[in-house]
Amino acid sequence: MKQGGLSTPCSNLEPYAHFNTFCACAKEEVIISKNGKEDLVRELKRFRLIKSREESIAVYLIFNKEEMDALITAYPTSEDELLKEKGFGKIKVGKYGKDILEIFKE
Repeated sequence: MKQGGLSTPCSNLEPYAHFNTFCACAKEEVIISKNGKEDLVRELKRFRLIKSREESIAVYLIFNKEEMDALITAYPTSEDELLKEKGFGKIKVGKYGKDILEIFKE
């Protein structure tokens, strides 16, 4: 079951007491503690800032807050899963996908 927020309608919605969000049915369970989510946010923002400076573009062009929150909720483990997320097409996944997935593996 993927954890981090309500991503799809589910008949088995139960809050996790340690993380005040709901889960949606899926094959594997990934529970993100509050500290784990904070770490992901920090690492994703750091990655976004570094890349934006390297490319001399605004940070939100890498991904915006809404897209970052959706990533954390989805917790992608492959480029195919990343491609399903809003704002992540083939070009963006090709440029940043491996680095983003590494952040989720840490």
